[in-house]
Amino acid sequence: ADIFNSKFSDAPAQVYILWRFFPRYYVLKYFWGSHETLGRGFKDGNVLTGALFGQVIRSGGPWDEWHTEVRNVKEDFKKAFDTSPPGTVRGIAVLSDGDDSKGDSEADYMDFEAAKTP
Repeated sequence: ADIFNSKFSDAPAQVYILWRFFPRYYVLKYFWGSHETLGRGFKDGNVLTGALFGQVIRSGGPWDEWHTEVRNVKEDFKKAFDTSPPGTVRGIAVLSDGDDSKGDSEADYMDFEAAKTP
């Protein structure tokens, strides 16, 4: 899998955070990859008639242990889109994806928490 190659664009664990500012959607995508450069990001301006910013927040390492991730999504949004988030988060989604690389994909997710202050 290679999240940066559209022919093999899979990642074992992905978390999406969605805002809507009519008529556009804004999406932050955090993903865990097998070999992608930590911190590397990309933009896609044609997702759901809006904008998506994806970022590698974990790459490689042991896959058989729990990891806790903490993100300041307000600051990540500002860095990604050069503006403040448009109001309230409208959705959070998770995805384990292996279809493009024709492989198996598996991840466990638990205990999502959201707070107004970091």
